[in-house]
Amino acid sequence: MANIAEGFAQGSDRGFAWYLVIARRSTAEVRSLLILASEQQRIHPDECQSLEAICENISRMLTTLIRYLVRENRTVRH
Repeated sequence: MANIAEGFAQGSDRGFAWYLVIARRSTAEVRSLLILASEQQRIHPDECQSLEAICENISRMLTTLIRYLVRENRTVRH
């Protein structure tokens, strides 16, 4: 969330998109930590799977927004 907020202050869509890429990478990091937690039996495998699905959905949404912003590349956003 912080990456998205910081990126929104960028002066262009492509600048914003770069921060969204970082946010998408963070979802991959969270997924890896979920797997580790599940393997260490700190969370139930079903809970891990559910949370991984949420991360995957967020990652897809970020990808869609990144593609749109790169394509549009407006220098002023409203």
